[in-house]
Amino acid sequence: MIEEVIKDIRHAEDEADAISFKGVQDSKAIVLEAEMKAEKMRKDVVLECREELKSVCAEAEIKAQKQRESIIGEGKIFADSLQNNMKKQSEKIAEFICDSFVKKF
Repeated sequence: MIEEVIKDIRHAEDEADAISFKGVQDSKAIVLEAEMKAEKMRKDVVLECREELKSVCAEAEIKAQKQRESIIGEGKIFADSLQNNMKKQSEKIAEFICDSFVKKF
């Protein structure tokens, strides 16, 4: 009878060891799977951020191009106006000089 109890105890200890070993193996597998999922998520987020950055940069470039065109257009209008004013002033000055020269002689 004592032998049977000892045998049952050993059997229970073996089962406990097997359960403990399986638990450790399962936990290692769970940790490994979690690490792999986390790495995939990290890579996905990095990829998503890169795509978003490209999109934001493209939008910024479009806005900058529109602003450049607007500024250049305004500058051209101002330059043309200034050129016309200077031409008119030059003509007036030339006319004044000619009139002064003609009056002298």
